[in-house]
Amino acid sequence: MSKAPTTAHASSFKMIPISSLNIDPEAQRKFSPAWVKARVPEFDVDHLGYIVINKRSNGKLYIVDGQHRVELMRAIGWGDQSIHAEVFEGLSQAEEAAEFNARNDRKTVRTFDKFRIAITAGDPVSCDIDKIVKAHGLVLSDQLRDGHVVAVDALKRVYQGAGIASQKEGPTALGNALKVLIQAWGNQASSVNGVVIQALGMVQLRYNGTIDQKEMIKKLAPFPGGAPGLLGKGRSMQEVRGRPVHHCIASIIVDIYNKGRRTGKLDEWES
Repeated sequence: MSKAPTTAHASSFKMIPISSLNIDPEAQRKFSPAWVKARVPEFDVDHLGYIVINKRSNGKLYIVDGQHRVELMRAIGWGDQSIHAEVFEGLSQAEEAAEFNARNDRKTVRTFDKFRIAITAGDPVSCDIDKIVKAHGLVLSDQLRDGHVVAVDALKRVYQGAGIASQKEGPTALGNALKVLIQAWGNQASSVNGVVIQALGMVQLRYNGTIDQKEMIKKLAPFPGGAPGLLGKGRSMQEVRGRPVHHCIASIIVDIYNKGRRTGKLDEWES
């Protein structure tokens, strides 16, 4: 896999007309009208700071960082004004996304937005996770809908080995976890749960190569309540054992898999 692009372009500072600025949603966080609305009454031009923009090869100006501040100025009727900006020239879309993530390495940017933008930036891990998700008929999304995966943190933990194995085993474990989940309970939003995905992925990582995947699907499919039922039982166990819920669910999964098996049993999750 190729490395994610890095920005190695010089920049300059200029006053740029707001009317000339464009937004590329694939290289930005999701726009929040509520953020803008809440700040209109308390607008203070001295707190704007500067935005970051890129002049693409087609001559158009795109916001790299600062879309909410630009929209705030438009909302108060200053859309015909200019704003102080750091200007790059010739960045690709991927480089814009990489620059955004580099400048927004903080909690105020939603995890999902950073992950989505990392895909646009060509980050190898994020792109490979996206590829694995799509291979199982799912899509990354911040919407709780059937066939959509919101829990990018859980996907990334499994992909990177979850502290159980190395990243070398992660991609296969993640693929197997998604396969088991979907074939056992379907792709409903209630089933594609991040905690359950992480628990299934951890089981795949710990018992790498020793699980009969078809048997696991067969054993998990009739579990009462499906994935939500498993999550509920895991939370009840958490209250008793005081262990993280994904560890409790992993323990339940192993017990279900082992039940009735004479050979090929997995070692208990917690002895």
